[in-house]
Amino acid sequence: MKKVWKLMVVCIGVLMIAGCGGKEQTVKLAIEQNGAKVESELEAKGDIVTKMTQTTVLNLADYSEEQIAAMEQTAMSYEETLNVEGAEYTYEITDTELKEVMSFDFTNKDMIKSLAGTGMLPVDGEGDVVSLKLTVENLESSGMEVVE
Repeated sequence: MKKVWKLMVVCIGVLMIAGCGGKEQTVKLAIEQNGAKVESELEAKGDIVTKMTQTTVLNLADYSEEQIAAMEQTAMSYEETLNVEGAEYTYEITDTELKEVMSFDFTNKDMIKSLAGTGMLPVDGEGDVVSLKLTVENLESSGMEVVE
């Protein structure tokens, strides 16, 4: 479970740089690891990520009730931490899986600074944009692969 949470933090922990406009594009990355499927979708204009949506589905078959309760507590804490304008977080726990969806509007500079302030989004200096190239490189280095 720690690996899944670490991967989610890595996915959120994108590198920041300045940049300018360009063509609109979408890049999708995915990984299956330790019973979890993680998919990230990056929408960008040129090298600037405008939106990132990450969906994680975790198979709960091998987890005890106590572990599932701890996951729910963690999900609730994410819900509180990500309660900022420009960020959305939802989760659902069924008998068989935990599904969570995180969405970030990276056109909202205040949201970027707010996430950076929580430690969930490391930034260099006063970076206020997210680089598509560096984000994809970062996600690939964590084991994700481009699927589209």
